[in-house]
Amino acid sequence: MKSPPFCAIINLLDYDTWKGAFFMEKFENEKYISLDEAAEYLGIKPVTLRSWIRNPKNEVPAHKIGRFWKFKCSEIDAWVQSGKSAIDDGTGL
Repeated sequence: MKSPPFCAIINLLDYDTWKGAFFMEKFENEKYISLDEAAEYLGIKPVTLRSWIRNPKNEVPAHKIGRFWKFKCSEIDAWVQSGKSAIDDGTGL
């Protein structure tokens, strides 16, 4: 028996459930990046990112793994989009 085309299978599923499962799998499999890579991703210096992590008001989405800080790009993107990255850190910059 011939299997139905992919779009027909998707139509059989609840689209929101399928979309949620697809993105959840994508983010679960996302690799962690280093502090240097996260700083480059944000366009800042690593020392700036370290100071943001030390200030709990910034709520930087950082994960301490061993003695290293690790990040996920999707979490960084969500943090920037939420506006939490714009909190005044008191440096006057």
